Amino acid sequence: MIRFPVLEAADYSRALTWLSAVLSLCASCAGALAQTPMTTSAVEERVLALTNEFRAQNALPPLQTEARLDDTARYFAAYVANSGNLEHDADGATPAERIKKRGYNYCIVAENLAFEYSSSGFTPDRLARNFIEGWSASPTHRANMLEPAVTQIGIGVAASKTSGEYYAVQVFGRPMSQMIKFRVTNRTNATVRYEYRKRTIALGPKQARNHESCAPGELRVDTATQDAAARPKDGGRYSIVEAAQGVYRVTEE
Repeated sequence: MIRFPVLEAADYSRALTWLSAVLSLCASCAGALAQTPMTTSAVEERVLALTNEFRAQNALPPLQTEARLDDTARYFAAYVANSGNLEHDADGATPAERIKKRGYNYCIVAENLAFEYSSSGFTPDRLARNFIEGWSASPTHRANMLEPAVTQIGIGVAASKTSGEYYAVQVFGRPMSQMIKFRVTNRTNATVRYEYRKRTIALGPKQARNHESCAPGELRVDTATQDAAARPKDGGRYSIVEAAQGVYRVTEE
């Protein structure tokens, strides 16, 4: 059985520039600096659109929103906004534990965090773009947004009631229901080694092996050329056959 690991969670903090002279004159003026509240749902919609634009630019399919992931992201955005603690375990739980608590049975989960502040405030589009630009400039966040195997997303944006900072959470997922299950059978009289998602497996003559994988990948035997490799589909059955003396290839049954 091949399982895809939980992806790495990531967060970034955009550098905030403050005038020390102003702060020294008025230590209690944080409320005056706080931004005028905006409708965070509008920001969430723009984050979704911009995330999918970014994926399209990289030849990846769009992510679909999922209610339980949205609920998780909004809860955690509100939590970090109220606490000011921008950590993936700020509430004592991991991203995987949070979505599981809300009934999401995952194959893959990843999470991005960020916060933004401007004393002059933001439009929903500008705030969303700041989040996406920050994430796309960070290798770990970028990898999460461009992970080919994730299919669903939840987005939460919340404002701090005291500092005026806006916090954003992206939760990426692939549900267990989208696990790829397939079978490989060695039809030859020799032991053949094949590779799937960087794992090499030796399969004896006339033997078969069932696979479960959270992420798609290429199935190839050691002697297979690029065009002879197969990309298993859920429910697929594949045979290893001898194409010529000592040359093997993978075929779909």
